[in-house]
Amino acid sequence: MVRECRRFRAGTVLFEGTDARYHQLADELTRQIRDRVLEPQQRLLSEPALARQFGVSRDTVRAAIAVLERRGLLLRRRGVGTFVAGPRVRQDPSRLGAFYEAMIDQGLRPEPRLLEFRTMTPDPAAAARLGHETAVLLVRQFRLDGRPVALTRAYLHPDAVRATRLEAEQTTAVQLIERFVKRRIENVDVRLRAETAGEHARYLDLLEPEPILVFERTSAAADGCGLEFTSWYLRPDVYEFGMRMHGPFELSDGFHHLPPAHRTQ
Repeated sequence: MVRECRRFRAGTVLFEGTDARYHQLADELTRQIRDRVLEPQQRLLSEPALARQFGVSRDTVRAAIAVLERRGLLLRRRGVGTFVAGPRVRQDPSRLGAFYEAMIDQGLRPEPRLLEFRTMTPDPAAAARLGHETAVLLVRQFRLDGRPVALTRAYLHPDAVRATRLEAEQTTAVQLIERFVKRRIENVDVRLRAETAGEHARYLDLLEPEPILVFERTSAAADGCGLEFTSWYLRPDVYEFGMRMHGPFELSDGFHHLPPAHRTQ
């Protein structure tokens, strides 16, 4: 059965052909994003407003937005709206912790802002990870194109207090340790998880219930002396983790551990 060719005009956009309307609308929105008619981080109109603009149903708009979400061009934030995706930072797990360097390597221009640099008494959890009763707190916010994308909270060895605030603004945590604590990092423990933004939401332009990625690094000298405990709080719509591996590989198939009744046919 040959499908009837449909043709309709919505504003200045002409829809025609046999493709479903939501596919045509998705292609039109893709074109607007590519041509910067819709700017990165720009919030889309509401579904009813888009339906009126293009002369289609809300179901058509909703389906088109779902297509663009799968293409990675739109990001839906529950309770906030739908936004055009901005630049993404690809982080190689083998370089975990080098978030600033990853942005530079990808041609991005991160804007670090030093929010705190002071000696303080860390909370029990941080003190246990660092191994000192006092620490130097170093808090930074990172922005891309004026938009907050990451927050770092570092507890450093107490000797890092020898650095001035200006030096802290211009130096990474690892460089501060090497220069002012005069110890080399020999042992590193890293952890990565997802959690809600909570108290960090205001630094990342998020709502408290929205998800963030949390990367933690605990570093020590060869003798076990704690040198730093740093947490990165990352917007998941900006950061992605990926790595390239070279074969040959022996990929494990865990299905042979399942009872026969649970194996797929």
